[in-house]
Formats: sequence, C-alpha cells, structure tokens
Amino acid sequence: MTTLSDLLPLQEIITPKSARPNLVKNIDESLANPVRTVRDYLFTPGIRGYFERIFRDVKESRGGGYWVQAEYGGGKTHFLSTLLCLLGEAGDETEEEVWSAIHDPDLRDSGEPIIRPRRLLGAHKSLMGMGAVLGPEQPRLVDVIDGAVVDALKRHGHSDPGISAGSEVLSTFARLDAGIRGIVEASFKNDHGMSVEEYRKEMVDLDAANALLAAVPRGIRIDVELQADEHFIHVVERLRSLGFDGLVIVIDEYFSRQVVLSEAQIVEDWTVLETLAYKLGRLGGLPVYMVVASQGEMPARLSERIDPMALLRDQDKEYSQIVCRRVMDLKPAVLEQAVLYHTYYSRNFQFLRRTSEGETQEIFTF
Repeated sequence: MTTLSDLLPLQEIITPKSARPNLVKNIDESLANPVRTVRDYLFTPGIRGYFERIFRDVKESRGGGYWVQAEYGGGKTHFLSTLLCLLGEAGDETEEEVWSAIHDPDLRDSGEPIIRPRRLLGAHKSLMGMGAVLGPEQPRLVDVIDGAVVDALKRHGHSDPGISAGSEVLSTFARLDAGIRGIVEASFKNDHGMSVEEYRKEMVDLDAANALLAAVPRGIRIDVELQADEHFIHVVERLRSLGFDGLVIVIDEYFSRQVVLSEAQIVEDWTVLETLAYKLGRLGGLPVYMVVASQGEMPARLSERIDPMALLRDQDKEYSQIVCRRVMDLKPAVLEQAVLYHTYYSRNFQFLRRTSEGETQEIFTF
C-alpha cells in the first residue's frame, strides 16, 4: 500500500522553467519565430484531431472550412499560428526544423509526408479592433481576403499579379471598347482630376476600382460585377501559375467583425464563407482551406458547411495539460511518482477516482 513516505517532495520531481512562457500575441510575430511557436504548442488529443482533419483534407486535395472557437485567451491565435507554420509559412530554410519541433511524434510522422511536398500559400488577417475603427460599415469580406492574399504573396516575393477583385475590375476596364472606355475615362477625370491609370499609381487597386465604378455615367453598363465563386477560382488559378498548390485563408478575431456587421453584410459574409469552404472546397475539390477563429459561435446556417473546432472542450483537463507543459519540466522520477501520488490521493479525494493514472501524469501536479 502506498504511504506518504513513498512520495518524493515536488522539488525532486519537477523543475519550474527558468523563463516565462512565450505568450502568442499575434500571428505575424509567431511566423517570425516558427520553431518556437510549434515547440511551445501542446497538441492535446482534441486539438491533434483537428490538425489531422485538416491534414487529411490536404492529402485528398480537397478544400474545406473550419470554425475555431474559444473564449478570449483560449489559444485561438497560437492554434492558427502553429497551423500556418506547419502548412508552409515558416519558410523553406526552417521547414524541417519546424516539423521536428512537434512534441507529438505520431502527428509529426503522419502529417509531415502529406504537407511538406505541397506548396500552400498561407494568407492571414486579424480583425481585432477593426469594428471600433471603421464603424458600422465594414469592408467586404472578399476585399479583406484579397488583401491578405496579396500580403502573403509579397512575403513570398511576388507583387500583386492582378489577383484581387480590384485588379480584375481595372483589367476589365482596360479591355472595354475604346469608345465606351473613353466616355468613362472622361467622367473619371472630371471627378478626380486625373486619369484612371494616374489614380491607380497613387492608390491601391481596390480604391481605384471603387472610384472607377462610381464614375461610370448613368446609362452605361460595364459588366464587371464578379461572383464570389468566379473570383476565387480565378485567384486559385493565378496562384497555381505561380507554383502554389493551394490556398490557406486564416481570419483571426472574427468576433470583432461579427458584432458590428449590418444584416446585409452578415448575409454576404455567410455567402462568401459558404462559397469558399463548401461549394468550392468541400464539393468542388478546389484546394482552398478557410479557417475562421472567433469567440462567437458559428452561425447556424454554416453548421453543415463548416467543421466546428472548439478549443479546450474538456476545459479543466486540457487547460491543466497546457499549463503544466509551459511552466515546468518533469524529472525522470515523475513517471513513477505520478502513479504513486495518484494511488495515494485517489483514496482520499473523490474527484481523483474519475481520473486515470495516465491522466494524472499528464496534468501533474494539478
């Protein structure tokens, strides 16, 4: 029978980490330190299943949508950052080192052969604070995604290759009949005091495209309104021409947008997410992976279109596992001592009788 004399003092079993845990504040900072980001991440059984689901979709070359939900401080940004690091945004020179930093050997061995041969573009955007700054009229979600894709391409050394919706509008304008184009150009110059091309050099393509559409005289119809599915098929085609095998779109802090959208914009957002994740990805087999992270619940309309991924589902246990990994190291003696501690204290504390010896070891000393 285990007695108190069999239990070593905690200082002989664990060692507090010498440095404070790295707190993941934003995705850009995490991508700049990909090995540390992955090394510090704990793949609990539930979280490992989410990564395996996404890896499986990549293996089958079909896209999908994923709604990552957790309360503030629940690890959404670290989840997204780790995913992007593993899907190729860490940089070729550190890719092998990044995968080696995974503590879970089964996940590493199953995921690395699937992901590393593929070249995926990871585009990300955090919407934190955008509602307070921009007010009730938010930018269209298509434009937010386009901006993230263009920024991602710049990180890989590519300027915008006409990939945004604004660029498509301007390209369509350039192909118009010369007579109609001249009328629109004259109207634009009257409004802005310069040509469309001069305006485009001073502004981003999206602003130039909106200004162009606003300058079209009444009675003239320019067929440049693009459907979301057509636009993103065009985006993937352009990415393939640059050597990419697919597109990962990550939207962090979507809750900041959710709470300020008008009814019309809510419906438009749902349509865009449904189109990308389900119509083009899941059904159409287009390699587009749409990941949205929010404190808010997934809209009911999307529940059968997008996979829910709730972090810390078994909150007490998973949170304790994560904290233990980040604040202390375990000495070899802990393997035996965790069992002895469990045997001794489970006789005295009712709640431990529902916890296995293995689980006690994972959350030792919590």
